[in-house]
Amino acid sequence: MGKFAEGKDAYQAETDHLFTMTVRIIDSVLFMKQHSVNCVPAGHFMLQGRIPEFTSKYSDMLLDNILQVPEIPVENREEIASYMKTLLGWFSNQQENKASSKVLIDFLLNYPRTNS
Repeated sequence: MGKFAEGKDAYQAETDHLFTMTVRIIDSVLFMKQHSVNCVPAGHFMLQGRIPEFTSKYSDMLLDNILQVPEIPVENREEIASYMKTLLGWFSNQQENKASSKVLIDFLLNYPRTNS
């Protein structure tokens, strides 16, 4: 994208727009209950391992901005974002001695299940 932008201002506008759209996609996935709050950090974890520009700082910025749609108030927004950041950190710490795919498989196999 950057190499196609016509000037620094256009590049920044495109980057800001992509950031906003990314947050909206994450929100829609969570609001529609297509995935749990565990799926977003798992996705971020995999992206960080495959796309160098998708840093933990960028991931934190995204998670700091989720669930802020005025039309749909979320009471525990900060708690949800904090949980996601903590889980993402846990994934990263586990990767020190495991492949990223093994980290996620182990998480799925050992995560407590509920009947709700």
